[in-house]
Amino acid sequence: MTLRHIANDSVHWFMGELTSRIIAESGIPSDRFHLGKIILQSFKDAPDFILQIDGATGESETYGSALERTVRCATCFKNLGLGHGDVVILMAPNHLDVAIPLYAALYLGIIVAAVDRTLTTNELQQTFSFSKPKAIFCQSDRASDVQLTLNNLNLDAQIISFDKGDYLCSFKDFMANYGDDLPVEEFKCTDFDPEDSPAFLIATSGTTGLPKAAAVTHKNFAIITPYIWARHTEFPTPTRLALIGSPLQWLTAIFNFIISPILRFQRLQTSQNMTQDHAYDLINTYKTFRKKQTYNNEKEKKVDAT
Repeated sequence: MTLRHIANDSVHWFMGELTSRIIAESGIPSDRFHLGKIILQSFKDAPDFILQIDGATGESETYGSALERTVRCATCFKNLGLGHGDVVILMAPNHLDVAIPLYAALYLGIIVAAVDRTLTTNELQQTFSFSKPKAIFCQSDRASDVQLTLNNLNLDAQIISFDKGDYLCSFKDFMANYGDDLPVEEFKCTDFDPEDSPAFLIATSGTTGLPKAAAVTHKNFAIITPYIWARHTEFPTPTRLALIGSPLQWLTAIFNFIISPILRFQRLQTSQNMTQDHAYDLINTYKTFRKKQTYNNEKEKKVDAT
């Protein structure tokens, strides 16, 4: 007989121990809800642990690498003049670079708006009109649409391409040109009130109207996200690996991008479009879960469920 997993407080004990160390250093009680400080400390705690894997390329990145890159990206934001309350947009597949400006923004209180990279120019215009971004990270194939949208709205924003475009500032160039040699040990997250500081602008469905978004604060996420893991008892690393098949603008992806570095489990994502066959390849390669059901579907035979 299999014992039922019931909700328990293990994840909250773990989070309490982690955030108490942050508060002991800063002296700011509300830092228990500061996602940037929590993630930064988590990176420092386990530099050799693998943070993320791109299943399309096989590339991976450790906490130590992410720590260095996110700190450098945060200094780039500062040198570009971005700070608390500004908005950056991410519209890209889930490659290894997309998380870097996300975490760097959380360090500084910059608001992250993950946007569907398949939106039309009219939908982009509606999205940009309420988010008013100061920087936009995208792939080069959408850069012209992004620039046209900015021109139509008379917005001045820096466009950074994760890949290389003819006239664009690439992410590599952005990190080189706007970064500096500040040691990781000397970097400090921006102090702000997590209760009043939005962390993300999360897109709603837009089914019955133009695109819109809900602002969700640091404190919202810091309180709610651990409850997803309330049935687990081993922390850190309640699970070995989580497969993220949804695009970044979906809440399921956002939850995992936030909590995976904190609870210390590997995040398997892909820079390739998620098709059925690609999902089978990821499952067979990384054995993300054990399937308990049996299906009478020929395609299911492509999955190694051992």
